[in-house]
Amino acid sequence: MGSKKINSLPPDWKVYWRMCEDGKNHIVGMVVCAYDYRLPGHVSEAFADLEYLETVVIMGPGWEGQLPENFGKNITGLGLKETLLTSIDCNMNLAEMWQFFIQDNPLLNTLPDLSTLGRDLDYRQEFNVVITNNENLSGQVPSINMQNKQRYCIQIKGNGDTSVDYHQIGLYRCHWGIENCIEMSNNKISGTLPDYITNDPHRLVRAYYILNPQSDGYGFSNMPSDEEVARIKKELDLPNSAY
Repeated sequence: MGSKKINSLPPDWKVYWRMCEDGKNHIVGMVVCAYDYRLPGHVSEAFADLEYLETVVIMGPGWEGQLPENFGKNITGLGLKETLLTSIDCNMNLAEMWQFFIQDNPLLNTLPDLSTLGRDLDYRQEFNVVITNNENLSGQVPSINMQNKQRYCIQIKGNGDTSVDYHQIGLYRCHWGIENCIEMSNNKISGTLPDYITNDPHRLVRAYYILNPQSDGYGFSNMPSDEEVARIKKELDLPNSAY
C-alpha cells in the first residue's frame, strides 16, 4: 500500500462499514488484494489509525516486507494469504484475537510469540487458528485453551520447523466434524512422545490423529502404527467419532 491512503483504494479491495455507537459509519473490516506486482508492496502504517477496524485479510504476492509495528493493535481477526511478507512480528492484539489465518506465505520464516493468542476470549465460544502451507515458517505452536469453546478449528500443517505443546495434544479431542478440528500434521516436527501420552491409550490415539504424518524425514520415534491404533481402538471399543 506504500504511501497510498486508506480512502484511495484499488478496485479489487473490499471495505466493510458498520454504524457504530457515535452514529457514524466506520470501517470495521477490509480485504486488501495485491495480485498486480505494479502496486506498492508494503502494508501501510495507516491501518493503525482505523480505530474501529476489527478484521483484515491481506492477499496476494504484491505484498512484501513486514507488517508495520502498530498494525493490528485493535484487530481481532487477521488473514494473510499468498503474500511475500517475511515477518508478522508486530504489536497485534493477540489476547482478543479469535480468527488467525496464515496461509501459503512462502517467505514467512518465524512465528511471532503467540503465547497470549486468544487468552482473553472466555466470553467467545468460537475460535479459529489456521497456519498452513508456509514452508519456511518455524516457531512454537502455542497452547490454546479450548475448554469453553463450542466451535473451534486449529489447523497447523505444511509448515517448517515447528514445535508443539504436548499437553494440548493429550488434553483435547480431535473432532473430525464440520465445526471442530485440531490438526498438526505435515510439519517438520521430530522427537519422542512423552510418557504421559504413550501410557494413556486415549491420549495416544489423539496424538496419532492430530500429529500424524509429518513431512518426509520427520516424525516421532514412538508414534504407533496404523495397525496398533486400530487394535487400541478395538480394545477400548472407541468409535471413530471419539476423536
